[in-house]
Amino acid sequence: MSINLKLKNIMIPKNSKQLFFGFITTMCITIIFCCDKSDKENKVPSCEIICPSNGQEITKGEIMHISVEAVDNDGNIVEIEYFIDSLKVDSSISFPYYLNWNSSDELLGNHTIIATAIDNNGALSSDTVTILLTKDNRNINKPIAAFTVDKTYFPHGTSVQFTDESLNTPIYWRWEFGDGDTSHLQNPSHTYSFIGNYNVTLTVINCYGSDTKVISNYVTAHMGEEIGTITDYDGNTYNTIKYGEQWWMAENLKTTHYADGTEITLVESENIWRYQNQEEKAYCYNNNNINNEAQIYGALYTWAATVNGFNGSSSNPSNIQGICPSEWHVPSDDEWKQLEMYLGMSQLDADKDKDHRGTNEGSKLAGNASLWKDGALKNDTLFEISGFMAVPAGFNESIGGYGGLGDVAIFWCTDMISNDYDSFGYLRMINYDNTKVRRSQSKVKYGYSVRCIKD
Repeated sequence: MSINLKLKNIMIPKNSKQLFFGFITTMCITIIFCCDKSDKENKVPSCEIICPSNGQEITKGEIMHISVEAVDNDGNIVEIEYFIDSLKVDSSISFPYYLNWNSSDELLGNHTIIATAIDNNGALSSDTVTILLTKDNRNINKPIAAFTVDKTYFPHGTSVQFTDESLNTPIYWRWEFGDGDTSHLQNPSHTYSFIGNYNVTLTVINCYGSDTKVISNYVTAHMGEEIGTITDYDGNTYNTIKYGEQWWMAENLKTTHYADGTEITLVESENIWRYQNQEEKAYCYNNNNINNEAQIYGALYTWAATVNGFNGSSSNPSNIQGICPSEWHVPSDDEWKQLEMYLGMSQLDADKDKDHRGTNEGSKLAGNASLWKDGALKNDTLFEISGFMAVPAGFNESIGGYGGLGDVAIFWCTDMISNDYDSFGYLRMINYDNTKVRRSQSKVKYGYSVRCIKD
């Protein structure tokens, strides 16, 4: 804003060095006033009594749950004050905002309830409802929070449907999804955009109380980009998952036939397994427990059974279908490296041999916590985060026999090296007591797990 002032008859001093002497008849001066635009007006908070509703009949003697929804968009709520018939009876300072009002000593008839929300700058707003206190002896209880979800494990970016299953007819819902977002819908859907394990919280309210249920690490948004399924010759269906350009099985193989229907030899005797030759195509189950191990852990295969012969491959892709379903193949060492580097391992670490490599890629690859022995792997915050769901099926080795169930997951690669005495296949090993992944070799007649990768 500016103001123009006219000043008249200003005398120029005689000793002035101005070019002109005399009177200046008119001079204009502009004065500019500046306003501080940073001083914004405080916004009044919102305040709504969500329970009871206006005109609601309440049973005398019941504990009335007066619940308030209040929000301050430019600050925070510091207090909610409650008034019954103009008399202040209590206040609350944290969510959920409520007052449990005992109506036992109140007169029958109409009563006015006022709630006032006060923000951090002293601004306030109020809401008012009138209720009717009656002699009705209905037994109405506070709600009990309960909920389900249509999926607990899914690729990040997936929409998840939450379903309220609370008891005693709540009229208000507040969901906290664990990633900072909330909802007041009864049955909301929510998309988790980032990888992680999330707690889910539901608070429900009716006119007789409130309840909150929290489930820690209830849902996991994993690193997979897409998910699918594949079925083998035996009719077993496996979950599959995509990482970059690779599609992997997210379960251990358990087929007893090759894709063309050829049966693979089941060896149930440890002595027979121990003395079979290295070109034997055979499989077994840890502890010979076919009823349990087959479905949970899959089978343990010799290397020859895995590649369906005795010719290895170190290329990427390996191009060896081996024991895998049609259009899938057994991964090479380099294909495993590609997966490990997708999960965060450096090329330098991926190339290390006979050592645990990387940082926490083992934790990311592992899954199904109840199957693993307690240790560094299972206790890592990134456990199960990839969606690969490696399980500790253990091994069957010629000297020691069955072992490692709950301790270790070991997977064959198509790469093989030989010397004058024996042949060794490359493998990947994940141990319960280490968050890293071991790259090593083992005798090809030992029994280990198999994961397949799409052509």
